[in-house]
Amino acid sequence: VREFTWWGTEGPISYTVRPWVEGRVLGGELRRYRGEVLSLIERHAGAAPNPGAGLRETLIASVLEGFTDWCVLDSMRNDPRAAAVLARVQDIARCSREVAMRTGDAVHFDFHHGNILIDDAGIASVIDWEGSRAGDRAFELATLLYYSYPDPVLRDELWERAGEIASHEAMALFLAHMIVRQTEWSLRLESREAADRYLKLADFILSDLDARRRGGAAPRGPSGAPARGPA
Repeated sequence: VREFTWWGTEGPISYTVRPWVEGRVLGGELRRYRGEVLSLIERHAGAAPNPGAGLRETLIASVLEGFTDWCVLDSMRNDPRAAAVLARVQDIARCSREVAMRTGDAVHFDFHHGNILIDDAGIASVIDWEGSRAGDRAFELATLLYYSYPDPVLRDELWERAGEIASHEAMALFLAHMIVRQTEWSLRLESREAADRYLKLADFILSDLDARRRGGAAPRGPSGAPARGPA
């Protein structure tokens, strides 16, 4: 983490300034660096300076009610295919009000392939901490898992690691939030092709969640969506 050196506002825009960090985006190289990345997540354990509840409630609200400038649910309600996905994830959120999760871990809250920088020596830095909060570090695993789902090796390994520190119910809520967060963003701000890709991914994740809950065979994974983070 690099410290802020300056912050301020210019009209309606808020900005921060921090030292330049050399490195390249992790992108599709998570398989190679996954040991280091998973070790970083473990360093989040109990590291929140001000532990407190609220992550579960924020995630439930993001799926059931949405917010003004992110998780905008109208983006999904106005698309028939996305509306069907929204109904399924809302069922998960409604059943999650009593789900147990940690409250004292540091949570980056956007810990994906595009916010991890690497160099020849390994992990160089993790950027974009503006949304960080106290909560459950398993959410970081869920974020990586969401963007890595098309890769069966990463998918199975991240699920195995998640199973060591979080319940299936907690992971289901985390993934429900990620489905809404990325799908509505793509519908609102990206191409139709990108939106269709994330809708296909959402269908697969939801089918896989059902299969894992029942202890059955996982469905065949989606193709054509490399593990590299948001489009």
